[in-house]
Amino acid sequence: MALIFYSKDNLQFKILSDTFYIYLSNLFKDISKSTIINNDRKTLIYECFPIIRDTEQKVTVELVFLEEAKEKYFDKLKVTSDSKNLNEYDLADFANTILQKLYTSVNNKQKKKFCVRNYCTYFNRFPMQIDLVVNGAYKVRIHSYDFNSKRISTESLTEQILMVDTEILAVDINEALSVSYNNTNNLCALLSVLLDVGIKPIKSEYRIFVTKCEEKMMINRYRTGFADFEWGLSVKDNLSGLTTLLEGDNKFMGNFVLTFMDEKQNRIGSTIVQNQNDKDEIEQIFLNKKISKNTGNTVFCNEINDLTHFPATEIKIPKQIRKYIKNIELLDNKDLFLSASRLYNISLLCEGLGTTVAAAYKVSCIEALAKTEKLAFSAFMQKYYTDKIDKKLLDYYYGTIRSGHFHSGEFYFNEYNVTMQFDTDFGQTERRDNYLKFNNAIRGAFINWIKLNILKENCDEEE
Repeated sequence: MALIFYSKDNLQFKILSDTFYIYLSNLFKDISKSTIINNDRKTLIYECFPIIRDTEQKVTVELVFLEEAKEKYFDKLKVTSDSKNLNEYDLADFANTILQKLYTSVNNKQKKKFCVRNYCTYFNRFPMQIDLVVNGAYKVRIHSYDFNSKRISTESLTEQILMVDTEILAVDINEALSVSYNNTNNLCALLSVLLDVGIKPIKSEYRIFVTKCEEKMMINRYRTGFADFEWGLSVKDNLSGLTTLLEGDNKFMGNFVLTFMDEKQNRIGSTIVQNQNDKDEIEQIFLNKKISKNTGNTVFCNEINDLTHFPATEIKIPKQIRKYIKNIELLDNKDLFLSASRLYNISLLCEGLGTTVAAAYKVSCIEALAKTEKLAFSAFMQKYYTDKIDKKLLDYYYGTIRSGHFHSGEFYFNEYNVTMQFDTDFGQTERRDNYLKFNNAIRGAFINWIKLNILKENCDEEE
């Protein structure tokens, strides 16, 4: 069978000390069944079996080193495989992941303490009443912004703000922002499963607003975002869109890449633009801060709600939240659980795109979770959904809706055949009722899996 390969040449990465090889060794220890088959200090060759396309694949990694005037360089990385299930793009992803992890480890200098605040949005009539310090992958404080508790919105789809403060050890502000953002993104997914609410990091857009000035209606474009008066931040997003309130909308913090293309959109070059602006001020805001104690303003409920949440109702925080987030870090199949949680969150966030899309992602989240036990969708649902199960309904959602949408672009809830003549849409009520049954079954199975595998027998709040 023909070999396929991918290589990165002329890396010219200067090796300053033997700790480079320690980082390299630790990196490959994390890859399944890695063994050294050649080590002469000029060429290192590893044979390993990483998970690519959901299965173990045999891959050979060759690292070539050069010596020039007593200086040593890591110069080339070559990845090869004879697997018929892979191609050069798979190997490129694997190789670039190795380089990113290696360079990040080697470049780690003296780390500083940061406490970075991220901002997330969700839609609900009532804001969450939450202010908690939780230990998971990192120590975080999760707290909601109270616009005005005396003015409750009458709109179900009211934008609310959730803030996540994360304590981090990082080399600089760029690493601190990156790590906190990734952790917050995962936390959004984990909370979406626990609360049945779609949550995402804030992202500013120019939107059209209708305003009334005296008796005249006006249409204007304004930028969405958030102003944190406590920490003095203007927020477009949680990465390059953070500026001080003094600068407001006038500056852009961070680095960006300029790519140059010819008339056929072939890349002919690129460059990284270093943009300092008020980065130093932002770093000082987050530097050496500590998570403040929670205020105790969290409204708890005794059990996780295993039914569908409706955005016109209050969001209750289960007492098990601390144990839930903490124990996820102990899972042997943590990555699969995170994948399932991300898909669940996506299903909630994309409901505005249509019920078919949301339902297809709900099926996919269970497929991801079922891999923790090597079960098919139907077998997993039968095992973990304890109420009377409508197997035919679940088979319909799996075999028709999920497969039809992802493989053929089908839509099954009249998204492209809308009618206001409800008396002629005979299946509307039936489809709505069946969708609620389906949602409750998916959620019930997911929550039962959590209770058995994460919360186990003791479901009290973790102090």
